[in-house]
Amino acid sequence: MSLKAVVNGRTLLAPSIGREDWKALQKERPSVLMTCCTAKGYMRLREGRQEFVHKYRSEDCLGRPDSIEHDYLKTAVMHAVEDAGWVPDVESRDPKGKWVADVLAAKGSARVIFEVQLSPITNEELCRRYNAYRHSRIRSCWFVKGWLGQAYVEEPTSNMPVFCLEQNDNHEFWEPRFQISITEDRRMSVKDAVGALLNREFKWCEKSRVRTVETLSLLKVRSCLHCHEPFGMYVVRQTEIGCGGTSRLRYTESRRLLDRDVFEAVEKYIRSHPEIEVLISEPRPIAHPITRIREIAFTCGSCNAITFIDHDSWRWRNKHDRIADIPLASTDRLWDCPHWCHSKELNFCC
Repeated sequence: MSLKAVVNGRTLLAPSIGREDWKALQKERPSVLMTCCTAKGYMRLREGRQEFVHKYRSEDCLGRPDSIEHDYLKTAVMHAVEDAGWVPDVESRDPKGKWVADVLAAKGSARVIFEVQLSPITNEELCRRYNAYRHSRIRSCWFVKGWLGQAYVEEPTSNMPVFCLEQNDNHEFWEPRFQISITEDRRMSVKDAVGALLNREFKWCEKSRVRTVETLSLLKVRSCLHCHEPFGMYVVRQTEIGCGGTSRLRYTESRRLLDRDVFEAVEKYIRSHPEIEVLISEPRPIAHPITRIREIAFTCGSCNAITFIDHDSWRWRNKHDRIADIPLASTDRLWDCPHWCHSKELNFCC
């Protein structure tokens, strides 16, 4: 079975033919020659997928039978290449017989090969096939299922773009669902990954950039534990944004609330927004009555009851309304982490 054949003297790609046109052409019983060995073939619909099949496969045929999943992925890559504005060719063969590519994308003089590897493959064989494309002056990218693909995601190399192919548990009708693992914590659809690679939205970076953004949040706690009246307070949160936009949120150390820039930001907002209904008190260090450890605390504006920012977090963390978010400083830092960096805006780590 194959996705490409010579039909009535014309080379056709099965996924590029509309379903009604396929059925009409199939009824004509056209002449079909397989591109892998020029043997005679025929057109077939298998589980809703269009393909060409050998009538008789000779022993010297260089073609290989592909699974439904492999044909599905080659078709998905082919359509993604088209959507990216490139010209695709499936099961493309080197004129000198050095290689057979799953999908070849062409645009002007540029050529890129996409290989879908579902069956187990050794690292040595993968490197051999990759070098065969490189010697033909063609860039290639590999989507490899299994431990080898995962190993390249965990420890990527600059000379060979290999990403892990993962199959989702969810299926829609009979179609399998796949995704590409770019890093250990980031996934992309096959279509998005192919488009990004062709649009040069990937770059090899030796370092990874992490941006830390601080945000001051003014809060209205709905009920004081003692007088049950609302009271105002504030916290500072940090969002760490890693490569590709992955983020992690955490609260800063409570002593950060005593810094001058935080106090001035609160004062400035209160002066310009007199409509705030609650009194937002100034935090201060107080010895906790039980632990005797000095902690940062706020005072209720109605009854002067004390709420310790850390020790009494259960009183306010899920029982407040946010009055406003005020941006504070942001900083960037780089750390040693070689990776394939993806950025739609081409704002790479390095």
